[in-house]
Amino acid sequence: MNFEPFDTSVIVRRLQANAKGLHLVGSAADYAAVKELRSFRTPSAYVVFADEENTGTLPTTFCTVQVQTKVQFGVVLALRHYSEQLGEQMQQEARRLIGASRIALIGHKPASQGAAPV
Repeated sequence: MNFEPFDTSVIVRRLQANAKGLHLVGSAADYAAVKELRSFRTPSAYVVFADEENTGTLPTTFCTVQVQTKVQFGVVLALRHYSEQLGEQMQQEARRLIGASRIALIGHKPASQGAAPV
């Protein structure tokens, strides 16, 4: 039986391999290490653990000792455009990178035992 929290590195690896256009994909530790906006390498994505919830759902198999847990994580995109302040000129690029991240993740089933598709 495994009581460890969800390993977000599987999501980081998936984005690194499949989300084209990102210079860097990091973890929550990488995101926390950034001290000022100009030190973000852009465009980048950072995977952060958000929440874990015991759903109370038990398997229907007799004598099984498992409880289903729902995990939430976030993907923070760091983007920059030097010629303006409001972000409007980055809108198209942001939409493209959000789409690439979603394509890489939605429907992906991590190799972890008992994992469900994202």
